[in-house]
Amino acid sequence: MPKEKQQQAVWRLRGAWAKPSAEAAWQQLRACVKWLDAISPSAARSLEDGLAEAGFRRIRGHAHLSQLKAALVAHQNSELETFKQAA
Repeated sequence: MPKEKQQQAVWRLRGAWAKPSAEAAWQQLRACVKWLDAISPSAARSLEDGLAEAGFRRIRGHAHLSQLKAALVAHQNSELETFKQAA
């Protein structure tokens, strides 16, 4: 992902995590995937993979968003390490 877009990506992900419902968070995360696809298809696929790993589609209710957040943060951190090592 281009360095100048990294902070915006973080902002968008945090915005999704702050949503009051799982459905609103899901919509925001899908919008983030679409946004990423235009600037960094590999980052978009990475986010989709993270969503799949988190089992987001199976999560019911707002109470489980913290589990999704933890899984996405772990996935994001591993991706950042991969990018740093490649640079």
